[in-house]
Parts: sequence; C-alpha cells; structure tokens
Amino acid sequence: MKDISIFETIRFVDLYYKGIRIRQGWRHLKRDVFFVLFFGVYIAAAFVLMLIHGGLGAFTRPGWAKELSLYILLPSIVVGVAVAGLSFVAVPFWNRLHDLQTLCEMIYTYPLYQVRNYIGNGAMEDGETVKREIQYFPRFYYRRTKGVMKITVRLDDSQFHENGAFENLNKILEDTFVMEVVDMTMRKEYLTYWLVTNGEKQRLTIQEVVPEGYSVPLMRGISWNIAKVPHGLVVGGTGGGKSFFMNTLLKAFVQMGAELYICDPKNSALADYGRIFPRVGVDTEGILDNIKSCVRIMEERYNNVKGSPDYIPGQDFTNYSLAPVVLIIDEYTAFAGSLQKKEKEEFKASLSQIVLKGREAGVFVFLATQRPDAEFLSGNVRDQLGLRVTLGSMSDDGYRMAFGSNSQDLRKGMGPGQGYMHMPGMPYIRRFYSPYVQPGYDFIEECEKLVRVKESGRSEEESKSVDPEGGSGRVSESEVSDSEEKQ
Repeated sequence: MKDISIFETIRFVDLYYKGIRIRQGWRHLKRDVFFVLFFGVYIAAAFVLMLIHGGLGAFTRPGWAKELSLYILLPSIVVGVAVAGLSFVAVPFWNRLHDLQTLCEMIYTYPLYQVRNYIGNGAMEDGETVKREIQYFPRFYYRRTKGVMKITVRLDDSQFHENGAFENLNKILEDTFVMEVVDMTMRKEYLTYWLVTNGEKQRLTIQEVVPEGYSVPLMRGISWNIAKVPHGLVVGGTGGGKSFFMNTLLKAFVQMGAELYICDPKNSALADYGRIFPRVGVDTEGILDNIKSCVRIMEERYNNVKGSPDYIPGQDFTNYSLAPVVLIIDEYTAFAGSLQKKEKEEFKASLSQIVLKGREAGVFVFLATQRPDAEFLSGNVRDQLGLRVTLGSMSDDGYRMAFGSNSQDLRKGMGPGQGYMHMPGMPYIRRFYSPYVQPGYDFIEECEKLVRVKESGRSEEESKSVDPEGGSGRVSESEVSDSEEKQ
C-alpha cells in the first residue's frame, strides 16, 4: 500500500453519515456480544440477590454453601429468560450484528486486507518465529434503512483500489448477503453499493401498472419513461411470461393515450386486439404496411413540427401535445426470417429508421422474440432499445444477445415472470419481476373498457363545442370550399 500523508487524507473528509465502520475484530461479533450480555446480566442479578440476602455477610452464616448455590442457580434462570426475551424482541438488533459480522468475514475471506510478517522470539530451535499482523484493513461502512442495505468503501489508493477490486464488489456482495446490487454511487472518494433485500417484494400487480404521463411503472421504484428511454425489447421462451408482460405494457400504452400498431405474425393472442384497434397486422402485407405507416407518421411529424411557427430546435413530441405512436412486433426474428430478400431489406431499413429517429417524433417500437439473433437485431439497433428485458430460462448466448457483452454472472433457469432487465443509467443488469396478473384477467376486455371511456370523453368534448344554432363551432372542409365559391 502507498504511504498517504496527512495532507492527502483531506480529500477523504466527508461529513455525510456513511454508517457503522467495520472493525478488524468483528469476525465473531455475535458471540462476543452474546457473552457480554450474558455475563453482564448474570453478574447484575447475582449482585442484586446478594444485597437482598445481606451482602457478603451471608457467607459467614451457617448454611452459606446452600445460599451460594442459590446465587448461582437463580441468576442463571434470570439470564436465560432475559436472553431469550432479548433474542425474540430484538431480532432487528441481532440481524444488524449478523450483517456486520458477515461483512467483516467477507473482508477476511476474499481477502481485502494486507498482513506483514516479522521475526519475533519464540520456542523454535533458533529462538525465532514468524509472526503476522494486519498492516492494512480497508474502511468499510454498513448502513441499512427501509429494506435497503448500503455498503460504502473508501477508495484509498491501496492495491485493492488500484486493481479494481473495490469497484467490482457487486457479485461478491450479492453472494455474501444473498441480496441484489441495484445501484452504485460515488461521493468524495467513497463508493456506495445499494442492495435490496428481496426483489420479489418490489413486484407490482397489474392494477398498479398505471402510467403517469409517459412513464410506465415496472416494479416498485422502477419506471420506464418512453419519452426519455425510447423503444424496448423483451426476450423469453415458451412459458417465460413474455406474453403477459407484453399485454401489460399494451394496456399501459392504451391508458397513456398512444396510437397502437400491432403486428402478430403467429396470429395468436395479440391478433385478438383486432376487434378493438384498427391497425392489427397478422400477415406479411399487413405487418409491413403497419411498419411503413409508422415511418410515414414519423416523417410527417418531423415536417409538420419543423414547419410550425412554435418550433424550437431540441424539443420533442412532448412539447407539441402529440400522442405517442407505438409499433409492437411479436416474434420479431421469426417474422424477419420468413421474408424474401427484398422484403427483408425493406423491413430492416424501416425498423432502423424508427429506432434511430423515432424518439423525437414520438414514434416507438417494442419488439418481442424468443431469441434476439444478431442477424436480425444488429448491435447498433439493439443498443438503441432503451428497455431490455429477459424472462424465463435463458442461455448465456441469449443473455449476451439481449444485453450485449457483460461481466455479470446471470442465473439460468429463471421461473415464469422472472428474469433480468436493463435501462440506460442502471450500473448493473438487475433482477426483474414482471407485474403479477391474476388468473382469469382479460386484457382484451379491460382495454375495450378503456377505449370506450376515451371515446365517450371525446363525444362529450364534441357536444360541448356545438353552438346554440346547431352548428358545431368548427369549420369543415366543405364549408370552406362553399365560402370560397361564394366569393
């Protein structure tokens, strides 16, 4: 470790409370605290009992041996009851001790400390022995609030800082505490890892997925704002929960007031939305027409916005009260693979335009597939898909194609509705639990109700605009042409 002068340590000064500092001797913290409490209560009980029976003078009376046994037996009973009660009532206290001890053991196990060997006097033949003492012990801090554990480490120019060990503790912390690292923040040369206790507790129900503006809640504390993080991808095999997640997002888009263009080449569940929405394509012609329509809308919006007197460079569709347009394509790679060469090139070119240019115009794409093959999902397109989700069992290649190259050890064999997700701004790929959908929940019926409500709202708005003489208050194209002819 480098020698750090007292003046260089000034940069580590931070008055922000980082938590309890982990000490070298806390490898057996629970045992030590237990014995301190045990003997502390024992001695106190024995002392009180002795005072009640006359103090030390009790040992001068006849039968003092019997009283001595009483001083031993009764305090033991008191201590046993007190410790049992403390263990039951003060569970959070013992949990904190367990965390502190576990973190200390982690530092020794991996190891993240340095020792120095020196020669001392001993019983060896040469009269010398090798002794070891800790020369360097890192500054780790522990804090836990509202189900979130914060582990902070000081980046102190030690060898562990220089070789990147401190900056790559996420997997070690997850294995040590059986928790998930969801964030990593830096403050004044201190690095803090944020861990959540149980990701499944952050799971939402379908009724809780109600968008606010352009933001769709996915889990507690995690939302997908399509205006800031455009486009999405969900990957999952049969039985992984991909269809439920797509339907959940589709319902949220309806609540958001988006215009939907749905493509279902399998002619399966998504095709049933055709009784509600006009633009549902199931054959090649219908799907390609939906994609071309979205490209045309995107180009028209660009032209209209730039020709508007209110146009300001850098603004997007949210500044012009434009409804988002969402193109949903199920089984993306299977459909692309079924196209002829010319159709395939047009398909990939149109989709790339939307992915690369659609955000500013409010035109978004959401893709679903069982396997995101690089042939049909190139790196530049995949990297523009802000939300990426995998559900169910996936292979290493599947994770790599969904998230790109990553050093995280992602679990295989995930259950239905469980997987991983990533969005820009997240330091790690994190565990994901798709919103829970109760058995028998009918997405088509619920979306139909939402559409009816919106249509009735428009009808009321139009009726309010009718003038007393029966006019609508609006000038129609026929009225304009009639007036022009009269002139």
